[in-house]
Amino acid sequence: MSDRQRTVSFTVLFIVVFLDMLGLGIIIPLLPAYATGLGATGLWVGIIFAGHSLTRLMVLPLIGRSSDRRGRKKAFITVGIFLYVLLALGYVAATSVYALTLIRLIQGIASAMIFPIAMAYVGEMSPKDREGRYMGTFNVGLFVGMGCGPVLGGVLKDMFGMASVFYAMALLSAVSLVLVVFLLPEQKTRSRRKIGDVISYGALIRKRPVQGILIYRIVNALIRGGTMSFLPLYAAGIGASASEIGLLLSTNTILVGVLQRPFGRLADRYSKLFLILCGSMLASLTLFLVPCTTHYPVLFLIATVMGLGSAMSMPAATAVAVRIGKKGAIGSTMGLFTMAMSVGMIVAPMIAGGVMDYRGIAAAFYCMGILCTLGTVMIYLPIRAYRNGKQAS
Repeated sequence: MSDRQRTVSFTVLFIVVFLDMLGLGIIIPLLPAYATGLGATGLWVGIIFAGHSLTRLMVLPLIGRSSDRRGRKKAFITVGIFLYVLLALGYVAATSVYALTLIRLIQGIASAMIFPIAMAYVGEMSPKDREGRYMGTFNVGLFVGMGCGPVLGGVLKDMFGMASVFYAMALLSAVSLVLVVFLLPEQKTRSRRKIGDVISYGALIRKRPVQGILIYRIVNALIRGGTMSFLPLYAAGIGASASEIGLLLSTNTILVGVLQRPFGRLADRYSKLFLILCGSMLASLTLFLVPCTTHYPVLFLIATVMGLGSAMSMPAATAVAVRIGKKGAIGSTMGLFTMAMSVGMIVAPMIAGGVMDYRGIAAAFYCMGILCTLGTVMIYLPIRAYRNGKQAS
């Protein structure tokens, strides 16, 4: 791939992911309240959030492996974004918890066609020893898009009502669809592979560094899944408005985004293991602090520190995954990476929702804190096999 092609492809994918994550970010913080307004209990809120990740988990093996064999990454992204447009309009028409759950299930399938494939696209084009910088920069679009969404969503809801939030998501997805169709070139850096030429999922999972990365991704998803699902409810319970809740989540996620590039550079130069462990532990421990405050400014500070921890660990973990994937299965590796996230996003809302119904929302955050702290400890030995990023097997 020439430098010009790489620049065009990266720029288009960066903008597309930013717009689609912005669309998701608009609705995610408001979805718990929207669901409860349709009659959802705490457990049903968890099911609605987990359903998205469940279907994504189910289809990712097929999509990731197919993209490695056929090389049709652009086609997957195009179909996924088109579904996003339709589903955004479907939210407006939803009149029951069951309809909302169905929409989330289908959206999980669409998500599997967009984000892991886009990550594989960028990972394959990234030059050797610059994976951390490329993936860190790419993650800026992902996290900043998601981070700007809650503020925009809160303002739209306060000014124009809930339906405007879903229409905005549809518009953003439509713009990204146009960009992909007309500006994104099909990736041709590697020839299509035969089935036997692609590293199997079993072989990938047997790699010790892959095991560590998957554990990390599950822990990171537990943190984000629990936060996105129930931090809005906790904040509302201490008197925060929709706009304040949006600002709370936006600051957390934008901080993760803007720090991706500097931490990506650090990941290329220094110990990936250190960055992954320190960042994951910092984010995990902040979960214990959420129930300890009833003041919005303190909760805002806690969310900021949580974002710092995630920002520290994510580029290093993604760079390790890209290094491994470049050896023959970038789509499958990014698929596994996202599958692990899906597991965490399924488990987090379900556990937190069940604990919330049984013991209250404070107990839900304590439970998630314990799980994430233990998970971070489990990361050490598998990631150590990577020798600070110098080997991938």
